[in-house]
Amino acid sequence: IRDSVASRGSEMCIRDRVERRLEAELAAAGHPDVLVAHFKVFRFPPPENERPLDLAKRAGTTKQAMNYLLAQLESLGYLERSHGDGTSTRRVSLTAKGWEVARIQRETVRSIEREWEARFGAVKFRAFYEVLSELAGC
Repeated sequence: IRDSVASRGSEMCIRDRVERRLEAELAAAGHPDVLVAHFKVFRFPPPENERPLDLAKRAGTTKQAMNYLLAQLESLGYLERSHGDGTSTRRVSLTAKGWEVARIQRETVRSIEREWEARFGAVKFRAFYEVLSELAGC
């Protein structure tokens, strides 16, 4: 059985590589101001008329931390916050610029998956993906 610390280190290494690749692709596409911390907001599915509290829960963070990220992204033009349904509850939606970031992220992740499949073979990659899906509960 593998040491859980070593296993966690491998997981973090993979995540860091993917995040660096995403950052590089976004910067190359003209979005160098999107940081790794912002990825929590752009997770699939991207926010469309969602409450900040729901985004925070989905990202596993506090409402305060999520609102901090939302304020940054709003000031950069990636999203907008509005009052929905005639209530005081704010809703978050991506702008066209934000949807472009979401598209680039999805395309980059798909590209990484294709590279891994080519490197390790379709059968091995499919098994890896199935295990990840089970672990994530998806």
